[in-house]
Amino acid sequence: MVCHDELCCCCFNAEHLPENITIVDIWKARKRIKPYIERTPLIFSKHLSEKTGASVYLKLENLQQIGASKVGAKLEIYGESQDEAEEHCYNLEKTHGLTTIKPFDDLEIIASQGTIGLELFVFLLLAKFKLN
Repeated sequence: MVCHDELCCCCFNAEHLPENITIVDIWKARKRIKPYIERTPLIFSKHLSEKTGASVYLKLENLQQIGASKVGAKLEIYGESQDEAEEHCYNLEKTHGLTTIKPFDDLEIIASQGTIGLELFVFLLLAKFKLN
């Protein structure tokens, strides 16, 4: 059974997820960010599909209201390395009361990034049923 209104969790195999992230974490992340995002289209790329010999789809996250991925923020490039930039962020956090959001190595960020997999799974599953 496929849920047309909500994403369906009955068909997932969680074997390939990182050890510290579970499918439940991804579902919780989806619930947490859902009020702030719009479902963006997934389009078939004929050119890339022909080049790769596989079916390639492009997820148009640039159509989110903020013009980027699912989380909006002010971007500032600082330092010569990720470590320098991270240290600068923590200094801004202390001096200005800001919140530092790690770009990739935070379990909640990883779980939130996993929500795109849910979207892709359902989109392609629904497309398959429409084709049959």
